[in-house]
Amino acid sequence: MKPLIKISVPAFLILTVALCLAQTQSGTSKAAPAAKAPAQNAEPQPKPQEDEVIPPAAPNAIFPAVVARVNGKAILGRDLEALVRRELTSIGNPEWKNLREDYRGQLTLAELTTLIKSKLLYQKAIASGTKVTDAEVQAEMQKMAKSYASDAEFNAALASQNIDRAALE
Repeated sequence: MKPLIKISVPAFLILTVALCLAQTQSGTSKAAPAAKAPAQNAEPQPKPQEDEVIPPAAPNAIFPAVVARVNGKAILGRDLEALVRRELTSIGNPEWKNLREDYRGQLTLAELTTLIKSKLLYQKAIASGTKVTDAEVQAEMQKMAKSYASDAEFNAALASQNIDRAALE
């Protein structure tokens, strides 16, 4: 079955972010205005906030440095890539370029949606005054580590998910 509409990944991401943001607005029943289609060759470059430091994308990165913004805060391409690579490890680490285009789009959409929801949840927690102390984080890390036979086993489990202790914290 051929797709009805063929859309590039950057345009797909822009439309997806617009739809996700429209759906996550709480307390509004109005439909969000339709996203304007970007120019074919123009890729919008979101502007960083004054206090925000955006590291450049790696030379071999799949995604640009910033893939979306949620209420003005950047979602980094490297974070999206980490989630995508974590998902790809479960199917044997195929090369990104060897994946079907529709699968790349679906995977990108799913992981970008995860990042957007996480960012919105984090922003809501901050706005409501939720705070977590370092001691609470360490206690939770210890609780997770105790479910493994050893630290090495815990580290191996994290590594299998392309994550380390610092990223988990």
